[in-house]
Order: sequence, then structure tokens, then C-alpha cells
Amino acid sequence: YPPVREHIQGIIKATRRIQTPEEPDVLLVQSYASFNTMWLQPRLADFLQDNPDTRVRIVSTFEDGDYDMHRFDVGVFNAPPFDKRFDYSPLFETDIYPVCAPEALNAPSGGMPLEELRNFLLLSVPSTWNEPDDWNCWLDAAGLDRETMKFGSIFDNYPLVREAVLNNHGMSISRAPFCTRDLERGRLVRPFDISVPEPGRWYLATQKERAPNPKLETFVDWLFEQIEADPAMRFF
Repeated sequence: YPPVREHIQGIIKATRRIQTPEEPDVLLVQSYASFNTMWLQPRLADFLQDNPDTRVRIVSTFEDGDYDMHRFDVGVFNAPPFDKRFDYSPLFETDIYPVCAPEALNAPSGGMPLEELRNFLLLSVPSTWNEPDDWNCWLDAAGLDRETMKFGSIFDNYPLVREAVLNNHGMSISRAPFCTRDLERGRLVRPFDISVPEPGRWYLATQKERAPNPKLETFVDWLFEQIEADPAMRFF
């Protein structure tokens, strides 16, 4: 099955490239559904208001380096550089920690003892490359044994697991920049104060062979400004 699937997916990608219309006046921005939905989209309206002559098409992917399905002008990826067709610039690194719905906590203070984590279903998103998964990293830092935990559903992406947590179906690990708004609005809470560096770092990717594009440069400058202004992100 895996070899057959690989060839079928190659045919699907090639077909989509043929069908995708050329959009020379549109800036194509590709990243994961998590980055696009939970961080970029809430900020994008300000950029478009300040740059009314720029149209942006946001393309979401769920796999590292899935670059051929959509041609893009700028990509934001949490993966090491591995494609010689692109230039990579270090973008940011961040922290991860567990989050849950407020209804999951008994204490009005919003916290719980570490040992109570064993009573919760731990929801997760699998790692797509050779790094420890989120829960392994955090449980090691907290000094907890993975074998004593109850693991629940596995989701393809972080927006999906976020919805499950918002509906109090379990607890998940979140990236700090992607849950800030939910924490500020009280939709999610942090049951523990322990945070650890996220496995991997984030990079900005641009094509090496491309014509000068002032709109692209403006967008990249704006993106760096937004990251620098976000206390949940760190340059590296």
C-alpha cells in the first residue's frame, strides 16, 4: 500500500499543479493550518488595510516541505532546511505547554497538582519529522512517566485538537503564540506553569530563482515586525 499511495499522491499533486491558475498579482503565502489559522489570519487584516494594492492567497499544508502542491512566494515552516530550491531565514522559536478548557479544572485559581494529569485524556498531534513529540518533551521536563498517562485521540493538525480541547474532550500541548488569544479570553487555561522549548525551529522560505517583488519584500518585513512584537516568539 505505501508505494502505491506514494505514486497516486504524485499524480494528484501533478494534476493540482496543472489545474491551479496562475495568479501573477497575488502573493502566495504557505504555512501549516495552525500558523495560518491561529496566528497569521487574526493579524492579516491590518496588513491588507495598510497595503490595499496587495492581494494575498493563504495556502495551508499539513506536512513539512509539501512545496509542489502549491507554488508559493513565501513559506513559514517548522522544519529544518532541506530543499535546495529555496532560501531559508531563521524566523522564530517558541515554547510549548499543556492547555485545557476551564471546565476541566476544579480549583478556581486555574491550576492543578501535576499528579492529577493522570486523570485526563491527553490529545496529541503526531510529529512529522525526526523530533520527539510534544507530550514526550513536556512530560520529561515535568518529571512524569509517559507510561502512567492516558492518551486519547490523535489529530492531523493543531486547529482540530484545539476544537476538541475547547469542547473539554481532553488536554493537549499548545504552542505559546497559537493559544495566546484563547488564554486571554478565558477560552483555554494553563493548568501548570511548566513550559519547554518547542522541538524544532521555524523558518521563512523563499524561492531562490525569482523576479524582484516589492510586495513580497513588504510582506516579509511586516511578518518580521509582527514576530518581533509577539512576546511568545523568540528570534534565534
